[in-house]
Formats: sequence, C-alpha cells, structure tokens
Amino acid sequence: MVTQKHNTMKRRFMISAGLILAITTVVQAQERPDDNQPIDMGDMTIYNEYTPTIRDANRIQTIPVIVDTISVQPKFKYSIYSRQYATRYQPLPIQSADLKPEPLTPLDNGWIKFGIGNYLTPYIEANYHNLRSKDYSLGVSAKHHSSHGKIKNSISQRVYAGYNDNDISLYGKKFLNTSTLFGNVWFSSREDYFYGVNPNLFSGNIDLVPLNRSDMEKQRYSIIGLNAGINSNNLGNKDPNYRFCTEYHYLKAIDTTHQHHFAIDLAVNKNLKNLNIGADMGLKLYKTNIIDSSLLVPSIQPFVTYTNKQWQIRLGLTGTAAFSGDSSRYHLYPDVLIQHNISNTLIPYFGFSGNLQVNDMEHMAFENPYTTYRLLADPTSMAQIIDLGIKGNINRKIRFNLKGNYSKIDNMYFYVIDTTELLRNKFETVYSNVERFSGYGEIMVAPNDNLNIYLDGHYYWYSYIKSEDKPWHMPNFDIRIFASYRINKELTVGAGAYVTGTRYTKNFYAVDANDHNKLGPIIDVNLKAEYSFASNFSSFIYLNNIAAQKYYLWENYRAHGFNVLLGIKYAF
Repeated sequence: MVTQKHNTMKRRFMISAGLILAITTVVQAQERPDDNQPIDMGDMTIYNEYTPTIRDANRIQTIPVIVDTISVQPKFKYSIYSRQYATRYQPLPIQSADLKPEPLTPLDNGWIKFGIGNYLTPYIEANYHNLRSKDYSLGVSAKHHSSHGKIKNSISQRVYAGYNDNDISLYGKKFLNTSTLFGNVWFSSREDYFYGVNPNLFSGNIDLVPLNRSDMEKQRYSIIGLNAGINSNNLGNKDPNYRFCTEYHYLKAIDTTHQHHFAIDLAVNKNLKNLNIGADMGLKLYKTNIIDSSLLVPSIQPFVTYTNKQWQIRLGLTGTAAFSGDSSRYHLYPDVLIQHNISNTLIPYFGFSGNLQVNDMEHMAFENPYTTYRLLADPTSMAQIIDLGIKGNINRKIRFNLKGNYSKIDNMYFYVIDTTELLRNKFETVYSNVERFSGYGEIMVAPNDNLNIYLDGHYYWYSYIKSEDKPWHMPNFDIRIFASYRINKELTVGAGAYVTGTRYTKNFYAVDANDHNKLGPIIDVNLKAEYSFASNFSSFIYLNNIAAQKYYLWENYRAHGFNVLLGIKYAF
C-alpha cells in the first residue's frame, strides 16, 4: 500500500519536471541574439474560417410534478348594504327652445291661361282664390274652349265640325269649430253641330249633305246648378261623423226641352274601436217636360266595417227603388269588401256590390252630345259587380292595381243611329241584359321627383247579350299612358297616348245578321311642353294627334286631325 502510493508520487514528479524543461527550451529558442530587433512574425496561412459550434443540449429529466390528492374549492358569499347618500345638488332649469315655423310658400291669388290653335281653336281658363285663411275659403273659376274649323268627310268634302264649351263656378267653405259649411254655384254650356252625315247615303242627292255652319243643325245644353251642405270635422272616436248635402240642377236644351233634378244625401257613421258603423241615405227626384210623370229614387245603405293592421272588412246592403207614375221597382244589392294587408306592400281584395244607375237627360247629353233632343234612357241596374284583385306598392316609386271583374247588367243601353231622322246623324238608344267579364290594370311609376309615368287599361268581353248582336259603340279594350319629365326648373315636357279598340255599330240595312259596320281602333298620341320665364309667367305648347289619325269618335263623327295649341299662363 505504501509502495503504490510512493510510485504514484514519483510519476507525478517526473511529469512536472518534463513540462518545466520543455517550456524553458521553447522560450530560449524564441530569443534572438539582439534584444533590440523586432520579432519576425513570419508567414501564416489559414485554410478555413473559424466556425464556432454549440452542441445540442438535452434535458436530462422532465419538470417535476406534485400530485396532490386534496382539491380545495373556494366558497364565499358577500352582500352589499346600499345606502343613499344625501345630496343637496339641484339642477338648473332648462330654458325652453325657441322653434320658429318654416316659412310658408307664398301663394298667388289667381292665374289666367290663354291659348290659340289651328282649326280656329281659342282656349281661355282662369281661376281666382283667396289666400290662406283659418275662417273661410272662397274662389271662382271659368273656362272656354271652342273650335270653328272644318274637317274632310269620307268623300273629301270639307265639313264644319265646331263645338263650344263654357264653364263657370263659384265655390266656398266656412270653417267652424267642429264642422264645415260648403256651397257651390255653377253654370255649364255645351254646343255641338250635327256634322256626322254619311254622304254615301245621299249619292243621288249630294246637296242634302250640310257643309257650312249656317246650313248645319246644332244642339246646345245649358245647366245651372247649386249645392250646399255641412260635414263634421271629427277625427276621434268620441263623436259621430256626418255629412249632409242638398243639390239642384236645371238643364235646358236648345228647344223647349228641360229637366229639374233635386237630391238630398245624408251620411252618418261612428267609430267603435275597430268597428265603424253607419248608413248612407239619399233621395233623388227627376222631372222633365218630355214625360208627364217624374222619377223618384230613394236609397239606404247601412254598413259595418272592421279594420285592423291586416284586415279591412265591410259588410252592408244597398236598398233602392224607382217610382215613376204607377210603376215601381225595388232593388237590393250586396255591399261587401274584404281587403288583406300583406306586409304593407300587397293587398289582395274581393268586392261584391251593385247599384242603380239613373240615365237622366243630363247624363246622356254630356256622354254623347249627338243624341236626339228628347233622349231619356231607362235606369240601368248593375245587379252584380264582382271584383277580385290585388293592389299595393313595390316600393315608394311603384304602385299598382290589378283586378278581374264580372258584371251582370240589366237594361244596359247602347247608342244606335236614329233611322227616323232624314240625315241619319243623331243617336237613340236600344237596351239589352248583358253579362260582361273585364280586366283592369293600373301602374304608376315615379323613380324620382322629376319623372312620373302612369298607365292603365281595360279589356272587355261580353259573354251574353240578350237582345242585340253586339255591344254597339263599346270597345273591346282601352289603354291610356301618360308621362311627364321635368328637365330643369324652367322646362317640363310630357307625352300621352290613348288607344281604343274596335267598336261595332248597328247596320239597319244588313241582310246578314253578322254584317255590321265596324269602327277602327283609335290611336291618339299627344305631346306637350311648358317653359317658365319667371315664377309667375310661363308658356305652353300642346301637340294633339301627332300621327294625324282619321279615327271616329261615334259613327260618322270623325275627330279632328293633327292640331296644335300655343299659349301663355300668368299668375297674379
């Protein structure tokens, strides 16, 4: 044991002595004879750049984890004892805002419109009204429109085809606390010439055809009328709503023919939450010197209407009668309307109704001015009127209404030539019970404030005509379209078109029952423009029948061709 230890120490000593000797030898070899001379470093060559590297380190063991078998769930509860802190702060009162109403648009008291066109056509229209008032409204209006030109008949003869229309009206209202008094007085006159003579019927004696105004027979109707009444201004549910009106018309033809018309109407209704209950009552009296007996037509129409956000349902009846001399007729018609509001955009609806139409002399004269002097048609009973349709709006820019209709009509009248007249240029009526299907469409488009477009039209199909072969002078369809565009503040332009389908007229000389005269379609296209020089002064131009179509309004009565009307309008 001692020997091994001794040997180990001996080896360590020998190794230490060897190292000291080697270091001493190297130091001596590097020394130069002259210590003042710099050391010669010599040349060194490096073959590779020095690239240090770090060896990857590996974790010897994972992080120690303490596994504790005891789980502590902290549980505690707390409560808040609120106490109002007494404050002495008092907010300053807010001063009321001073709101000024928007300035009202200034109004003009009135305006006058004057124009002149070809066919020697003057046009004058005027209106005057009081300014804004909380107490009353009062105004007067007047219009004159006439033509004194000639047109060509079927054999190119120039025939006078003039007319003369005049209207004047004085109207007013008196505003009370809960009601409004109203009244109106007017005068109307219409003068027309019987120029509708078929020259082919007088080929052997053409001189019988009147061509000049002085040789031509004319018709003139004059009407004086007035009405007065009162209506409530109630908008709430507390008080009933009412309207009472009386009306009187006096009509006189160019000869001694005249007619008196007197009417009383009373409407009362009251709102009870979602219900509206009421009745309309009326009495009409017609007296003419054509016949000895007068015509008395009383009517009553009770109803109840239920309305909420989705539904509007009206249920009622219309009872009316017609008394003339010893004759009396009674009619009872339904009055049903059901509407359903679908998301405020689509409203399908159903209607079932009827009415009695009185065809007095005033109604006939202004519908067809070329009738005989003493034409008075019997009342027409619209026995059943059934409507099924849908209306609504796609958005604020497009609104529409589409519906189909079935009508059962008793004693419907049609215009035919009066064969007792020598010149065959006046109309009388024939009657028949009919059943008619029709379709109706209406759409209004307003993409912006400057452009408006309106289109509507009917289609008619007569499934049953009891006493006649055709619905004389009644078209199978009609279409209207209007458009107006405001280019700028000064200039506005517009266009319109009227299209009426084929119409049949009765041929009293036909051998074949199906051989009837036919009136071609009416295609009337119109243009207009208005230009404002100032806020109260403007000019206008109307171009009518720009295609110069030679269509007929009634049998043998051709309309004017292309005509133009130029004029100005001044407001004051």
